[in-house]
Amino acid sequence: MLNFASMNEEFNDTIDRLDTLLNTEAILLEKLLNFIKYWQQQKRFVDFRHHIEERINKVHKKYNKIEKYFMNVKKMRLSLKEFLITWNNINSEIKEKINSDIEDDEAILLEKYEMLCNGKIFLDAKIEKELKCRYIDRNIPFLRLAPFKEEEAYLNPRIVIYHDIIYNEEIETLKTLAKSQLYEATVDSVDNNEKNGNYTEKNLNVRIAKFAWIEDSEHKYVSSLSQRVELVTNLSIESAEPLQVSYYKIGGLFHPHIDFDNLDTENAFKKRSTGNRIATFMFYLNDVVEGGMTVFNEINLSVKPKKGSAVFWYNLKTNGEGDFLTVHAGCPVISGSKWVANKWLHQLGQEFRVPCTIKDSTLLD
Repeated sequence: MLNFASMNEEFNDTIDRLDTLLNTEAILLEKLLNFIKYWQQQKRFVDFRHHIEERINKVHKKYNKIEKYFMNVKKMRLSLKEFLITWNNINSEIKEKINSDIEDDEAILLEKYEMLCNGKIFLDAKIEKELKCRYIDRNIPFLRLAPFKEEEAYLNPRIVIYHDIIYNEEIETLKTLAKSQLYEATVDSVDNNEKNGNYTEKNLNVRIAKFAWIEDSEHKYVSSLSQRVELVTNLSIESAEPLQVSYYKIGGLFHPHIDFDNLDTENAFKKRSTGNRIATFMFYLNDVVEGGMTVFNEINLSVKPKKGSAVFWYNLKTNGEGDFLTVHAGCPVISGSKWVANKWLHQLGQEFRVPCTIKDSTLLD
């Protein structure tokens, strides 16, 4: 983007230097003329006088050209000042328009979020009829005896639900580990404005919940769950974050947000050196009496929490760009409470499992 203020300073500096040069040249001309007059009085060096006069005529012509240029530069400086004033006015109008558009988009987003949570928007029947269920064993011998139960919730982006993926004893262990560590949830204030969808975390990401981070080393069940996530997703857990257990009481919610870091802004995950969040795996640790659904605003999808199940989706496309169709939210808990556990997988370690492409397409498996 052009820096007009800097250009204006350079113009002013150039004009000042040119002005100094012209003043110096005028002084030298005057001295030369005085010198000529002196020698005229002495009636000497006539040839030299003619030579000097020719030089002076040339200097005069050059001076006239420079003076015209100088005047043009002055006009340009005035035009530039007028342009800067106009530009600043236009820039202010553009900013106001952008802010107004963002506010409108946020209002629409929240309105749709509320409608999804209230069951007023449903998945299109044409999409629903294409969805399938299957058993997944990843060609692993012992999984053939107890394969994972996979249900497609959406095809593009691919969002799937795994049933009976976590057992009661594991659930109770996670709750016990988390209860002593729970603290109020906060949201990173990363401005995620994006041409594909204006989702501004610092404005939209209202989260009313408590959560705790549980390391694999804290209990064998936590480590076992991480290994299970790797088996079912076929993604490496080498760079995965610790398990985040979240607790929502009545009124608890999470407004529309994205799990990945928008790379057009300061990279929130840069310090981890593990790349962006490629996928999200979320365990449901209880049945919610009423409310608490996970809703995907852009695709009209609602997922009801079911104890022992989990929902999984890719946050990134095959070229590494964030998929804004995965904008999701946690609906308010109307009755009862809600427990979930999130496992976020990062790009590091996925090089041979999920090869990158230059195509802008959704990861399918």
